[in-house]
Amino acid sequence: MAVTCPHFPESLKLLSRISRTLLLVLIFFAGTVAVACAKGERVTPLHVTAAAAAVSPKKEDGGSLPNEKEGRGNADANSQPPLADMDAGDRITLMGVVLSAVIALITAIWAFFKWIYPLLSAKSARKKLLADLAERHRATLRAQIKKQSLSTTAFDGVSVTLADTFVPLRMSDTWRNENRFMPAKSLKSQGNDGIHSPEEVLQKAFKNEHRKLLVVGEPGSGKTTLLYYYALLCLEKKLYEKCSFRLPDLVFYLPLRELRRVGEEYPLLPATLLASSKRHSHAIEEDVFFDWLHASTTLVLLDGLDEISDIAQRREVCAWIDNAVASFPKAYFIVTSRTTGLRKGDNIKLKNPDAVQVDIMDFTPGQQATFLRRWFEAAFLEEAFLADKTPAWQKSQREHAGEKAEPIIAFLTAEENRSLQSLAGIPLLLQLMAMLWKNIDYLPSSRVELYSKAL
Repeated sequence: MAVTCPHFPESLKLLSRISRTLLLVLIFFAGTVAVACAKGERVTPLHVTAAAAAVSPKKEDGGSLPNEKEGRGNADANSQPPLADMDAGDRITLMGVVLSAVIALITAIWAFFKWIYPLLSAKSARKKLLADLAERHRATLRAQIKKQSLSTTAFDGVSVTLADTFVPLRMSDTWRNENRFMPAKSLKSQGNDGIHSPEEVLQKAFKNEHRKLLVVGEPGSGKTTLLYYYALLCLEKKLYEKCSFRLPDLVFYLPLRELRRVGEEYPLLPATLLASSKRHSHAIEEDVFFDWLHASTTLVLLDGLDEISDIAQRREVCAWIDNAVASFPKAYFIVTSRTTGLRKGDNIKLKNPDAVQVDIMDFTPGQQATFLRRWFEAAFLEEAFLADKTPAWQKSQREHAGEKAEPIIAFLTAEENRSLQSLAGIPLLLQLMAMLWKNIDYLPSSRVELYSKAL
C-alpha cells in the first residue's frame, strides 16, 4: 500500500520557494545576457543585479533598493564601451553557457520533485504511521493487562485487577528456588545481599551486555504478574517516573505457549508478534514489528518457557529465543519459567550463561499483610455499580475491608498456624486464602484442601 503524506513538510516548502526564486533569477539573467550579447555589450555585474532586482521585492514608494543603487554605481564606475571586437561565435558561446546552467538547474529541480521529494514525503508519512500504530499497540496492551483479574470459578463475584493488588516482589540473583527446601538458616545468612526489587532487577538486566533476563519462580509465585508490571512501567507515566533509568520505547508481551511452527520451524519474532496481535484483534503488519525491533529500543516479555510441555520443542524454543536476541541488537528480553522448565538433565538452557538470572522469593509476612489489605479493599469496592459508588459508600467499604483483612493477617501470623505461613508466601495461594476468608471465614490447613475449596 502506498503511503502518502497529506502535509507538505515546512522544510520542503522553504526549499521549494528558494528553488523557484533562483530559477527566476537565472531566467532573467539569461535574458539579460542574451540581450547584451545581441547588442555587443560586455556582461557586467549590472546584468546580474538587474536580474535579481526583477524578482526581488520593491519598496512601496517606488524607490530603488539600496543594493540596486549600489549595483548601478559600481556598474557606472566600471562600465566600458561596447565590445566591437566580440564576434557572433563568442556571443553564441556565452549564451550557450548561461542557457546550459539554466537547463541544469531546471533539471535538478524537476528531479528533486520527481524522485527525492516523494521519498522524503513517504519517509515522513511512514514515521507518522509507525507513531500512530505504536500508540495503538500501547493502548491495546494496556487494556489487555488492566482487564486481567484475580478470580476463581468458585467465586465469580470476587474479581480484582492486578493493578489493584500488586505488591513488589523480592528477587535474588544468588538464591535459587531449587534450594528452597534447604534449612532456612542458609537464606538468613545472606541478610539482604543479592535481594532486589523489580526495578533494580530490570536496571541490572539493561546494563548486562547479553540483554537477556531469566526470571525463575514456582507456580503461583507471580511470574506473569511481574511481566505485566514491567509492561506497565513502560506504558504508564506515573510508574515510568519511578525508574531512575531510561525505559524502552515499546514493550511486547508474548506467552510462549502461543508459538506455532510454520512448516518445520518457528517463524521469526516479527511474524510471531503479528500472529499474537491478530489474536487480540489489532493486527499490525510484520514489517512494522520488524522496523520497531530494529530501529527502537524495545522490551520483549516472553512468558512461560515451562508451559511448552514437549522437551524437544522447549529446546527449539530456547534456540529461537537466542536467535531473536542475536537478530535485534536494540531489543531486551525477559523470559520466565518454573524451575522444572529448566532442568539441567533435560539439556534445556539459554545461551550466554553470564546473562542475568533471578529467582522470585516468597512473600514476607509484611508483604502478605500489604497484599491482603489491598485485595480486600479492591474486592469490597467492586461490590456495586459505578453509579452507586458515592464517596460516603467508598469510605464505608474501605472500613469493612479493613475489618475483614486484619483478622486473617493475625490468623496467618499466629504461632499455631505455622503450617499455613509457608503457603501464604506464594501470591496465588494467598489470593485463594483471601477469597475463602471473604466468603466463608475459613482457611484450610493444607495446599490440597485449599485448592479443592477454591477451584
